[in-house]
Amino acid sequence: MACLSPPLVRGPRVHGAGRVECRAVALACAGGRSYAAPLAGPDDPAGARAEAVHALDELGSDGVTVLSNAYGRYLGDPDFEPLWAELDPRLRPGGATPEDLLAELRRFWFDTAFCAGPASLPSLLAFAAPGRLLYGSDFPMLPEEWCSGYDDGLDGYPHWEDGQLHAVHRGNAELVVPRLARA
Repeated sequence: MACLSPPLVRGPRVHGAGRVECRAVALACAGGRSYAAPLAGPDDPAGARAEAVHALDELGSDGVTVLSNAYGRYLGDPDFEPLWAELDPRLRPGGATPEDLLAELRRFWFDTAFCAGPASLPSLLAFAAPGRLLYGSDFPMLPEEWCSGYDDGLDGYPHWEDGQLHAVHRGNAELVVPRLARA
């Protein structure tokens, strides 16, 4: 699954910018691979909804991705109701139960950025389906010393099962992007 992050820019996003990104991903994934289309950020709820419709209905995207917060605006903001009204039937087709949705959420790919603490890492490991965790640091967006601290927490976690830390560092990524296994 390819997942591109939308550009983090202030002000309304130029509608169609995401469409160019989506088309590029669609062409790159024409061999039957799935992709999630990038949407406008929380600073542009109307643009996010328009890009979701375009990506899902016209480009055949398997999903969408959007920033959860930008400039103090979160996806729970009432202005996002039209986006959720558009996406809800697609997320829960045919009367899917909350348990079905939870099972699907567990199959997402998760990364370890900001999740290597003594409370967050065990919680993430308990929630994510086995093998769905990838290394993440948020570098260069965060200072290197912060990332190093999270790396230390990840490497020093005392409850890894055999091979699990290697899978997080590299093995799971090799399953998602097979060419990494040859590198």
